Amino acid sequence: MTSRSVGAVLLLAAAAGATAGGQGQRGAPAAPAAASKTRPTSRWKQAAYVKASNPRAGAQFGFSAALSADGSTLAVGSPMEEGAATGVNGNQDDHSMFSAGAVYVYVRGSGGWSQQAYIKASNPGPDDQFGFGVSLSADGNTLAVSAPYEDSAATGINGDQADNSMANSGAVYLFSRSETTWCSSGCPKKAIRRSRS
Repeated sequence: MTSRSVGAVLLLAAAAGATAGGQGQRGAPAAPAAASKTRPTSRWKQAAYVKASNPRAGAQFGFSAALSADGSTLAVGSPMEEGAATGVNGNQDDHSMFSAGAVYVYVRGSGGWSQQAYIKASNPGPDDQFGFGVSLSADGNTLAVSAPYEDSAATGINGDQADNSMANSGAVYLFSRSETTWCSSGCPKKAIRRSRS
């Protein structure tokens, strides 16, 4: 499931007495019409209003979003985010790389929604727009992230990420989760043990 909006993500949940009521942002459509095919719009209510943990003007948080099949994991793309951090849970206060992009992962627990990870490309570059598109597996444990303006001329899988010789050739990055730990290229045993302790 992918949707487009600017700045925030609204999550809707079924409930008696709530209305969908035109929650669209900056031209984005209001509550999905497809939802009314299975539930009357009078049964929807807002479940959460989600914002980036490091909001910045123009970051386009919410440009892409994906929800796991059971509705417990949410990935949100912010392709114009400016951080130069790499990998998972790096420095969110760095704003030195224009439009490198980021993805934020949230999980729903008994107390509501909370952020689980701040994810960056392993090779961020200016204007790569990592997070332009996001997709989650049904169980929410595999995340695919597109960066359509990444510049590597590498081919195939796990090529030379340091190569920046082909402007805007694009790339897709895969991340996996073991319990609460997100990793690129699969979670090593060390990460799995650490998440259990």
